[in-house]
Amino acid sequence: QDRSTAGGVDCAIEEFEAASGTFIHLNEKFYNAPSPDMSPHVLQMLSTLMLAQAQECMFEKRSLDAEVLEGGVELAIELAQDTALVASLYEKAFDFMDDAHFRGYIPKSWANLSRAKDFHFRALSHYYAAAAHLDFADETGLADVDIADMRDQLHNMLETSVRSQMRPILSLQEQVERGVVHLQVSMMLHRDGQRILRNDPELKKLETLVQVFAQDEQMAVAKDVELREDPSIEMPQPITAVSEAPRIHGRAPRIAASTVIETSLTASEESEDFFKNLGPMSLFNSANDWNAPRMVQLTRNMQGFGFAIRGNAPVLICSVDKGSPAQVAGVLCDDVVVAVNGVETLWSTHAHIVELVKQSGETVHLQLATFTRVRRSNVLPPKEPSPTHPVSTVADAMQY
Repeated sequence: QDRSTAGGVDCAIEEFEAASGTFIHLNEKFYNAPSPDMSPHVLQMLSTLMLAQAQECMFEKRSLDAEVLEGGVELAIELAQDTALVASLYEKAFDFMDDAHFRGYIPKSWANLSRAKDFHFRALSHYYAAAAHLDFADETGLADVDIADMRDQLHNMLETSVRSQMRPILSLQEQVERGVVHLQVSMMLHRDGQRILRNDPELKKLETLVQVFAQDEQMAVAKDVELREDPSIEMPQPITAVSEAPRIHGRAPRIAASTVIETSLTASEESEDFFKNLGPMSLFNSANDWNAPRMVQLTRNMQGFGFAIRGNAPVLICSVDKGSPAQVAGVLCDDVVVAVNGVETLWSTHAHIVELVKQSGETVHLQLATFTRVRRSNVLPPKEPSPTHPVSTVADAMQY
């Protein structure tokens, strides 16, 4: 979308909301994900990431309004809280991505960009907070009640836990000092965000993103230079860490994951879980490469078909006898039994497949799939034989 126009931004917001709602729908309705990258944890991350981008577009839409430049302290506070909300959503998305169990399924550049945008929008939040404190510090023409109300608004934009530990603003000097602190934090966070971009080989190629980060930092730097050149302002002791600064409370979001997808469903209807057709996650995993299922026909000899199976959902070939019909037909160890005599067996138990083979008589038709390569080391391996994952030979089954 062309997000340089209000119409383009509105369209982008709708699309991001719908995407977030779709991921929520998948999380709530489908339980047989084909791989960990479609697990509830990752789907929640993706939904949060879509909402973060939608909220970012809301901020962009306000920035397109020329009246923003003429707003008062109330508008500066709103912008501070809007950008704080964007930052909190990117922070939440990053926390999902940084989970040790799922890092391998999420591109590193995604996590770095989410972290960089968290820093960037928190920096903007503190910049607007600084503007609210400093640009409207002139009390000329204001009644005492108006001054008190303005300072209450400045204090109340902080997070609740912070407000309880800081006293309200009582003087012009305190108002200015808080504004300077917000500005210092803004510059520190801008530097942190740009450092992430520089250190990521993919992100530093995004010239527009790098340019936007640099321009927004320059706003804060120019404001700092202006303050230092003003002899009427006494600069407070500089802070040394972002953690020393009060966090700003994000406003309640005005967007949410779109629920349009739910309108076609009633409470009594059940969604078909199309992921189930792919098979169990332990085997049919997007981290694995496997060939298309192939059909083999085996004719029993005196010793049987010459292979053994193990496991439940999925059932695997665990051994192939030398010179047996199975070996001649190309059956391989660790082949997955996809179907027996046309009956799909991806989710079948060991006992069910034994019964299907017993019913086939002298000839059995097997549909098998073979792994060709494993791309990641954290693929769940087939389980070893156990009471719930028995091993049996089809020859034994055919004795009945």
